[in-house]
Amino acid sequence: MWMLSAPRLPRAILILGMALAAADHARGSSCDGKTVLFEDKFVNLANWTNVSKEFAAVKDGVLTLSVANGQSVGSLYRGDVFEDVDICATVRLTESNVPKDSSNFAVFSLRFWAKDGDNRYELDIAPVNGTFHIDRLVGSRYLGGDWSKSPAVKGAGENNVIRVSVRGSQAKYYINDSEVQSESPKAGHPPDGGSMVGWAAGSVEDAKCVWSVSSFKVTK
Repeated sequence: MWMLSAPRLPRAILILGMALAAADHARGSSCDGKTVLFEDKFVNLANWTNVSKEFAAVKDGVLTLSVANGQSVGSLYRGDVFEDVDICATVRLTESNVPKDSSNFAVFSLRFWAKDGDNRYELDIAPVNGTFHIDRLVGSRYLGGDWSKSPAVKGAGENNVIRVSVRGSQAKYYINDSEVQSESPKAGHPPDGGSMVGWAAGSVEDAKCVWSVSSFKVTK
């Protein structure tokens, strides 16, 4: 039987450990499950039919969203509903001219547990000031919640991988492979029979923000 010689064993273990760590990082960052239930490779806007081309464009597998003056653009995928899945998006704030003294900040939202446009949950990140929070919309009313600072949130010009893992009425939240938890957690109330998923990108008053989404995937 082939065996590693003693001098080579520590180096082999180190290489194996690095490979396993890299594989684990890849799984976390790209939302790779055994079964891909939905993936948008952004060839067109067919999966987001209610998004106006005034705000959105697709090129080379990247969705670009341009919003300004407090506007936001968002959509739910209406091709299926999902239970017990991971929802994952890779997003970058590529352009932002928000004044430095502004108390407002541009937000990207990963939407989940959505019954419709007026009833849903979302994981929100603000790259400019490195914060995130979890919010819930009920009957068109946001319940609100505290924003939390996290070193996991990367700044403007860098990719942020956002992931929500839902199992039953429990949800776990990840930003760039780091699990995060809001200071004001929301009770989990997923819709019966599965839920829709989606995203939204926003801007602030008197400023323009451009977001790029290079991956959106649902896995099980």
